[in-house]
Amino acid sequence: MRALIVDDEPLARRELRRLLGAIHGIEVVGEAGNIDDAHTRIDELAPEVVFLDIQMPGGSGFDLLARLERVPRVIFTTAYDQYAVKAFEVNALDYLLKPIEPERLAAALRKLQTAAPLSAGAVSPDAPLEQLFVRDGHRCWFVPLREVGVITSEGNYVRLSWGKERPLLARSLAALEQKLTIVQVHTLPAGDRGGNVSFLVVMALILGGYLASTIGMVFGGSATRRGRLASLALASVLGALLTDVFAGPVLEAVPTSKFLVLWGLFVLVMTAVAYATAALQTVLGPAGTLIVVVLFIVFGAPASGGTVPSAYLPGFWRTFGPYLPAGAGTTAVRNTLYFNGNAITKSLLILSGYLVAGALVVIVVRRRRASGTTAAAEAEASTAAAAIVV
Repeated sequence: MRALIVDDEPLARRELRRLLGAIHGIEVVGEAGNIDDAHTRIDELAPEVVFLDIQMPGGSGFDLLARLERVPRVIFTTAYDQYAVKAFEVNALDYLLKPIEPERLAAALRKLQTAAPLSAGAVSPDAPLEQLFVRDGHRCWFVPLREVGVITSEGNYVRLSWGKERPLLARSLAALEQKLTIVQVHTLPAGDRGGNVSFLVVMALILGGYLASTIGMVFGGSATRRGRLASLALASVLGALLTDVFAGPVLEAVPTSKFLVLWGLFVLVMTAVAYATAALQTVLGPAGTLIVVVLFIVFGAPASGGTVPSAYLPGFWRTFGPYLPAGAGTTAVRNTLYFNGNAITKSLLILSGYLVAGALVVIVVRRRRASGTTAAAEAEASTAAAAIVV
């Protein structure tokens, strides 16, 4: 394994070279005493691992990593305990406190050998990038690109999203694209240049499901609960069909090749909302209608993210949103449209949960309610919901 030693102290470099020379399989290909020389030598020598001092003249080891186009494996070497803690925040392979003990060095190298290897040629200038070093304030990461879910351009910077992290990288998207392997590009349909059709379609289905249940409650009462569920299911099938026709063949905002798949998905979204709304109205009456308006529509719109990927939503909505019909529905529709249905199982289960739970409540619970139904309150909530969505 090719190793480079970066340290501003000649004696420290000499001692580490001596220790590494006694270990089979490690070839020290060079040394550097500052970050400028280290940058040059990393580009020229393409080491597989760098033993990197943190505090050096002209900049820190973190400054060096932020400048590198391709980041090899890194084992930090430092005489300062506070930097050792920061090294773990950087998720470096390991760190060694000076003076370096042979046993501790051997343990770090064993950890290096068991780490997931970079692919052959990963440090070659022409090879696609596999990982990036990202610094955001005092926090730093080595980020495998396979873990990054979204890359978005923000001026001369790009924002990376993986897990709950969303740091900015001081690099333009155009420069980064030259080093990435583009596997597949999902172009937007002619009628969806803004990429917001998934959100708009789902919100229309949610509003349709809510209105179907509310109208059924006002005019049909609760005398035939099973009949109410059947009528809501029929309304959902027809409403989903109209939505599919309007969004597909009419507006050309969704591909007609997925007409049947989307129709089935639209039926699930609308029925889930209709049954959940019916359940809340059955148990709570007008208060249930208000809960639906607030939870499914007022909270549901930002929970879905609209045109914003879920990874970019504030922490509250990232946690709460996927479990609302709007969030689950938008994810399912968007991934069906553009990603061949990838990663929609969770969303489908959530929507199915609303459907099944709502149906059970409507069937089992016997609502005790005064004969005078407050149709005015229902109509007022319906109008408010329509105004909010529009």
